[in-house]
Amino acid sequence: MPHRLNRAGSIPFTMNLKEHFSKIENFYGEYMLQNDCAVVFSAALDGGFLFGKDAEVYPFGRPESFDACVFAIRHRKNIFFPAVNAEFVKIIKKRFPGLSCRESNFYIATPERFAGKEKVPARPLRISDAKTIARYWGNGEIKYIESRLKLYPAYGIFDGERLVAWVGIHTMTERIAIMGFLHVMPEYRGRGYAESISTKLAHEIFKTGRIAGIHIWSDNTASMQLARKLGFEFVCPHYWFWYERKK
Repeated sequence: MPHRLNRAGSIPFTMNLKEHFSKIENFYGEYMLQNDCAVVFSAALDGGFLFGKDAEVYPFGRPESFDACVFAIRHRKNIFFPAVNAEFVKIIKKRFPGLSCRESNFYIATPERFAGKEKVPARPLRISDAKTIARYWGNGEIKYIESRLKLYPAYGIFDGERLVAWVGIHTMTERIAIMGFLHVMPEYRGRGYAESISTKLAHEIFKTGRIAGIHIWSDNTASMQLARKLGFEFVCPHYWFWYERKK
């Protein structure tokens, strides 16, 4: 049911995202096809934002549209803007002072350009491996990691039964799978493990008819060099904003 908020020029309402994907310019809009999220759309300005799970907010459409209806999300206790396109950065910084921000570079790889080699055999990860991954990735978000291992393929290299290198998938749509979690234990680096597990996972993605994508923090020179070596092509920068409101 459409509802009017107390601000002129913006009439947000929920709708089926699939029917309006053509209006979404932000790449991450397609991700939400998988997540049954509520979509807030500013009909007057051809754009807006959509709510993901928990604190995630995804801007899309024209920046001025996002600016016009951003007041509607200011009440949220936790706010997280993942992989934001550059055109929204100034608005977010202006409307949400105090947010932390980190820049990443977004890369994609196609089967035709991919050049990686599986030099060391990799094997599928187990759900129980999430405990190890959580010690080195994010903020110990073991439930999130477990959910990814249940949904998508992930691979690692083991020294006996010890997991020493791994990579998985954050999310997958009909056309792309976003790889992540890539890590090699320090004492095992320089052996081609990162290339091997990335190659194994990328080939599995390509078999499904999808392309592979990856976000790399802009200060992670080594990972960007590896991505280019494997045949990943730079697409654009993405920016990540976050903070937790005090209770």
